[in-house]
Amino acid sequence: MEEEAERMNLMLKMKSVYGGGVAEFSKENADLFEGSGYHQFLFRASERQQIVLHIIQSPIKYHGAGIDVARCKKKGTIAHFFPLHDKKLKSRLSKIWVHGWTWNPLTWLEQPLNSVREYFGEKIGLYFAWLGFYTKALVLPALVGLLLFVAGISSGDPDNKAVPVFALFMALWATFFLEFWKRRQATLSLRWGMTDFEEKEEQRPEFIGEERPSPVTGKLETYFNPLKRNIRRGLGSGAIGGMIGVVIVAVISIFTLRIVLVRAIDSTIGGILVGIVNAIQIELLNIVYQWLAEKLNDWENHRTETDYEDNLIAKVFCFQFINNFNSLFYVAFFKAHATLFGGEKDECKGSCLSELSVQLGSIFITRMVIGNTIEVGIPLLKRKLLTRRAVSQAKKQKGVDAQALTEGVKEELLTPAELQAKQPVYESTFADYAEMIIQFGFVTMFVSAFPLAPFLALLNNLIEIRSDGFKLCAAHQRPVAKGAEDIGTWYNILEIMSTAAVITNAGIVAFTSDVFEEKSFRFRIWLFIFAEHIIVGLKFVVALIVPDIPEAVKIEYERQLYLKEKIMNGEESDLDEGGPPKVCALLAFPFSLFW
Repeated sequence: MEEEAERMNLMLKMKSVYGGGVAEFSKENADLFEGSGYHQFLFRASERQQIVLHIIQSPIKYHGAGIDVARCKKKGTIAHFFPLHDKKLKSRLSKIWVHGWTWNPLTWLEQPLNSVREYFGEKIGLYFAWLGFYTKALVLPALVGLLLFVAGISSGDPDNKAVPVFALFMALWATFFLEFWKRRQATLSLRWGMTDFEEKEEQRPEFIGEERPSPVTGKLETYFNPLKRNIRRGLGSGAIGGMIGVVIVAVISIFTLRIVLVRAIDSTIGGILVGIVNAIQIELLNIVYQWLAEKLNDWENHRTETDYEDNLIAKVFCFQFINNFNSLFYVAFFKAHATLFGGEKDECKGSCLSELSVQLGSIFITRMVIGNTIEVGIPLLKRKLLTRRAVSQAKKQKGVDAQALTEGVKEELLTPAELQAKQPVYESTFADYAEMIIQFGFVTMFVSAFPLAPFLALLNNLIEIRSDGFKLCAAHQRPVAKGAEDIGTWYNILEIMSTAAVITNAGIVAFTSDVFEEKSFRFRIWLFIFAEHIIVGLKFVVALIVPDIPEAVKIEYERQLYLKEKIMNGEESDLDEGGPPKVCALLAFPFSLFW
């Protein structure tokens, strides 16, 4: 494995006495690297995966097996291709991560991130780091929002006078959250040796093109004409536009149904039923569009995993934003003036803010139930059915008498590889991020109408962390470990939603709520413009003041580069052994909830 690691220029973390940076592995300098710390292995579990995968897929002339796994799977010559779970490592990780609940609430948000990263790779480790950071950050707005919601219920008036202040608080909260996540991300990237990962990223096995000498290095490389890709993007935009049209028609139909239900039953019950129907429609169209977006993205033929995922994120976000939030925008800003099919005027029964609150609450809670059921329940059910079928076939082939399908019988009849092959494939962190990003939109963009949203999100995420961990450890095949420098385009999406939240909440306070109903429409317009500009300005100031990378991380990174250069050149370092402060001694953020 050491020879292959050297051939593939595998980047490994050096021992702390040599700076703790990352460098290309070589057998000659093997003693410079820190190793996995598990059974004296030099390579971590995820690194061993990368080496084995490289051997399987590399051309024979480069000492590999020359197997095109993607093509073989498509032809059916390879039925399954995945790394097996390590029983001991998985059991240890599950015990402290998935089943590590205690009666102490302070431990509920703790995660063994280094162990997750070592077993599943940096990409999955970074997702759980972000999810944990986001969940911790929700604690304060969840408590404030819960108090406001209870106060509104007690008074019978959803237009609480403190709501505008809470909306301002949430806009600034979102900015602080994003700015301090960048700092946390930079810390983890350095600690895990992922700084500058994207510059060294290899091309995807699925990437196809013509072989030609690189104009930069002269080495052979796979080339695909960018013009062809852009043409394919343009053609795919038509399909995306068609799906957006389907969403708009679906929402108009749902609100026409609401008019019928309100007349036949009751305005509150009718609103709840419509919210549930809307949530189901959102989930179904998300599934259909996800399939379409992946097909279009495959067709565009992106070179690296990062390029592929960034383009998929852009496609899916455009659709999901409209699919998830268009009904809420309609109720908040257009319903009071809308006319539906047959010239029927669609008016708010009572306050539009109350209706928006019911609509958002119904969608939010329904999504929570459906999302967690689909994520964990369906993979487990699928695994059970497929395993039962496989065991039944094995009994017939081996002449075993009919007996109960216990775990012991399954292990006797099927190998661990056969059992794990019956589990669904965990494709990537894409769906998990998408679910949480949409939740972030619900929490921030319409929080002035539904202050309980942060509290519900906090409860959901406490379960989500464990259910996602359970899904990876028990309900899916073990994914191939992948590296990641950051959360990629998802951060840009969060920035867009954070800015959109300022506009939507200012609009809800100025136009939808009754807080300023006695004021003239002109006053409300000027209030909206003034509030939106002030808050956006404050967001800009916060982003300007808070450095993206902690000073300690910058120093540590420069120190690592310096020591690596000295050591690789056989020179002695003139730094003291202690050196500057390590990453673990980062400047503390005054609001400890963010850490």
